[in-house]
Amino acid sequence: MTAATVVMGAAMSLVHTSYRFESRSRNVRADERTALRLARQFRTDIHEAQSATLPREAAADAPLVVLTGPTGRIAYRPLAQGLLRTTQPDSDQPTREEFLFSRPIIWTTAAEGLLVSLSGSSAGDSSRPQLAIDVAAAVTQGTALAREPGASP
Repeated sequence: MTAATVVMGAAMSLVHTSYRFESRSRNVRADERTALRLARQFRTDIHEAQSATLPREAAADAPLVVLTGPTGRIAYRPLAQGLLRTTQPDSDQPTREEFLFSRPIIWTTAAEGLLVSLSGSSAGDSSRPQLAIDVAAAVTQGTALAREPGASP
């Protein structure tokens, strides 16, 4: 009876560990899919934009990037665990699309010449590898790229 109890305890420990690893790998796969979807959408939006603005980072809910194109205005705003893409079409209802990750992300934007980059990294969590996302897209020639006064270089 004691031997069976020891075997059952060891088996339960292995099952619990395998569930934990499976859950962690599922989160990593979901984060990768979300990052790829975000990168594809951000690049598409940048390439179609007629103007791109990197607003100042004074307010907590201030947009990271505001794009104006032939179909309306697109803004990317930080969320606690991801990014929110909102569109304000000229003639249609506004839309929202969330890019959510399994952990908190800190976002930054930069512009150098015609290249606009959006970067995100997870806060220091020693139990998991750091999540880092870098998306860079070049605006087309003739697109106005501006910074609001007080925006970071």
